[in-house]
Amino acid sequence: MKNNATLRWTAFVSTALATIVGFCFPKQGRSEDSETPISASLEDEFREPPREFTLLPFWFWNDELSNDEIARQIEDFERHGVHGFTIHPRIGLPEDSGWMSPKLLAAMRFALEEARRRGMFVILYDEGMYPSGSSAGQVVAENPENAARGFVRVVFNADGTQREPRNRVQDDWIFVDEYKNEKDETVKIYDAPSGGVIRGLHYIGDESKNPREFSPPAADLLYAPAVDAFIRLVYQRFYDEFEEFFKDGVVVGIFTDEPSILGRGAMGGMKNGSLRSLDAISRCGGIDFRPHLRELWENVSPESPTIRARYNKAVQLALEEIYYDRISSWCVEHGTKLCGHPEGSGDIGVLNKFQIPGQDIVWRYIEPGAKAFDSTHSPMAKVASSAALHNGARRNLNEIFGAYGHELTFEECEWLINWCVVRGQNMFVPHAFYYSIRGPRWEERPPDVGPHSAWWDGYKTFADYCARLCWLNTDSQVVAPTAILVDSGVASVWMTRELMRNQLDFNYLETRFLNDALFKTDPEPLIELPTASYKTLLTPPRVATEESLSALEKAAATGRLACLPNDAKRFDSSSDKPVVVENGDAILAFVRRSSGIDVATIAPENALKGELTPAFPSLAPGLRVRHVVKRGVDFYFLFNEEADPIDALLTFAADDGVVPVREWNPKTGEITSVERDADAPTLFRVKLAPHETTIFSFR
Repeated sequence: MKNNATLRWTAFVSTALATIVGFCFPKQGRSEDSETPISASLEDEFREPPREFTLLPFWFWNDELSNDEIARQIEDFERHGVHGFTIHPRIGLPEDSGWMSPKLLAAMRFALEEARRRGMFVILYDEGMYPSGSSAGQVVAENPENAARGFVRVVFNADGTQREPRNRVQDDWIFVDEYKNEKDETVKIYDAPSGGVIRGLHYIGDESKNPREFSPPAADLLYAPAVDAFIRLVYQRFYDEFEEFFKDGVVVGIFTDEPSILGRGAMGGMKNGSLRSLDAISRCGGIDFRPHLRELWENVSPESPTIRARYNKAVQLALEEIYYDRISSWCVEHGTKLCGHPEGSGDIGVLNKFQIPGQDIVWRYIEPGAKAFDSTHSPMAKVASSAALHNGARRNLNEIFGAYGHELTFEECEWLINWCVVRGQNMFVPHAFYYSIRGPRWEERPPDVGPHSAWWDGYKTFADYCARLCWLNTDSQVVAPTAILVDSGVASVWMTRELMRNQLDFNYLETRFLNDALFKTDPEPLIELPTASYKTLLTPPRVATEESLSALEKAAATGRLACLPNDAKRFDSSSDKPVVVENGDAILAFVRRSSGIDVATIAPENALKGELTPAFPSLAPGLRVRHVVKRGVDFYFLFNEEADPIDALLTFAADDGVVPVREWNPKTGEITSVERDADAPTLFRVKLAPHETTIFSFR
């Protein structure tokens, strides 16, 4: 979206189109008849979205705190359209303002009181500093047994000495197993402290001379007593100190940040798990992994890669059970919401424990071009929005802009927001607004994207823009009749580029949800879930596993489950077969046929002849579309995600050629009517500059 851009789109007018008739599309998501007018409240809310849709930036508390400065900065946030914040204690705090110290808690209380006075919202951050789960080392300080542990492999020479100098066996290591490798060397597996740490809150030494950081020890997140201690020291302490702010809605959630099983800087080559967590891991994996620990490092049989993958999946399920489920349950019991994000960008399974599931765009994970589709991080926005949809969560968030460097531009910020919104996200936690930029703080995971940025003077326009888009994506029903299945709990990039560049929207769907689905064939095939329904299911490679096969067979009976030839072999003993698709083009053809075409590009030469046959592939590959139904109104959010301008003829499934059409400018809040061409009432010419956006509605 350019700073001063507006969508230049008009009904396509040409005398040569006099014979055009409307192309027939399947209708989706329409709940009222075509004569129903758009309500005034809908328009009013778009122009001035409720404050709940505000940005909630990380506010880095990273220096000596004072009530006057806290109040000044909060007032500054509000003047610039930011009506909430996430209190994030950060490196640079003085030691007398340590984690959960009386001085830090008093500053938090003052900020909460100021937020309540101004009608603002606050998220509390659960660690000092990150990754979460250790209470700034207090969990381990309380009991050293709570320190993170893992499995490590040590190779010994014939004389009994270690082959490598690193990872020297220590007295507190627990022997687990011994075997001979293919070189006839003795190999021993130990359960050992990981040595992992978290980033702390305090600089060590002279701040003017490249100071070191305090790094407290990481806790064992697969050890229930350690997690229980973390909850008591942080979550319960927050509630005991700030109960009134939880109850009156000022505190809207608690943010947990990429919990790490081993901690940062853990011992090289170490694997997740320990003897005390192995029973839980084995239960979650459905097999006893004790005889298979060697296979965490090496292939012993053709089944070793499968066992290794199964173990890694089981570890994540154990983390979900021991860590996430505990803090999630605490949040539910205390009337608040768990938010934040897991460690992996594709981790979708664990997000079922979040009341506000999330992900994070940091370190330039996502940029225009190939990274928008092909990196391991590119599923993240769809992962969060899909998890919210299928688990019945109203909001999903993204911690965004972190560590993009001082070279980050305002245009990049806008592009990243649009990238997330068109994939369904509706809450943003900008990383970060810096309390102080003194000394080394300016270079700590830069940039400041708030008060110390070059664009702060005009920030209110941006904040309002983000709020309007979050409003649009909330309490609305997405029209995306295609799902890409996920079995391992980690989503992949498979087929996402092809689908989105052809305006074929989708969600990720974990196969576990199919166990409770209704599979219909009359009046048309449909896979119906409590919060969504799908006309097409796509099975990525290796998703059709032994555990998911029974549910997939039920889906195959509808004729709407597609998979590649190698995966189709798993269905050989079943009477219900999937549709076998040989390649990407065949998959896209299957999706267009089964799910229908929501937004179609029309070749100008065909339009001139009165032919509205959708072009394939799309003539506007840079166009991304999100179609939602909000209070009976069909809204389309259009985003030119790529570098080439778009000038295309489009038709829309929600358009019957009669209902009113309006453009909703998300930057200004202006709503204008769009007149149809009498000779071509369902055909529209849409022009979008690179990275430009707009919204329009039918009804």
